[in-house]
Amino acid sequence: KDKKYWDRVYPQLVSSATQIESIFNTNQQLAFAYFNAYDEQRDYASNLLMRQSFIICFIAQLSGLNRIAMVQLIQSAISQLITIRDILNTVSHGKKLTVDQRNAYQQRFRQSYVLFKSHLNKLPLIQTQLTSAIKQRPCYSPHYAIIHLAYSLAKQITPTKNYKGLSLRNSLAHIYLNTKQAYDN
Repeated sequence: KDKKYWDRVYPQLVSSATQIESIFNTNQQLAFAYFNAYDEQRDYASNLLMRQSFIICFIAQLSGLNRIAMVQLIQSAISQLITIRDILNTVSHGKKLTVDQRNAYQQRFRQSYVLFKSHLNKLPLIQTQLTSAIKQRPCYSPHYAIIHLAYSLAKQITPTKNYKGLSLRNSLAHIYLNTKQAYDN
């Protein structure tokens, strides 16, 4: 079962991450403009993922990471949303989750692991995050912090049926003011 899905998912994962990184490096103004636009032709999860991916690119660039690392971070972000796409879209329409959907959301890391387990050596960032999440241990890698921060920001700036969305500036301020854990080294 793994291999059947892998043949379709992995090439799309690599292609999508590479295309997003290429768009970012070709036209950063377009990437930045995407924060203020909602693509009605895409569903909520896709809009969320594009915002998260561009935020990852900005943070990676500011952190001095190279393009390969940027693509790997985007691949990791995509892999985390694959198993919960329908759930995110359901919530964005203001609908309540069924018991099965709540369980699927709670088991999303295990589902991702099942999908990618035989090929995790090609995706080291995903392997680290999934293993940590499945074992219910916090993952303190700087790469995971970038992905998690980007996801948090993207969620706050992506509108839903019942949520207007914050500006990127207000989202950054909100996260800064409400973060209780210090990451000082």
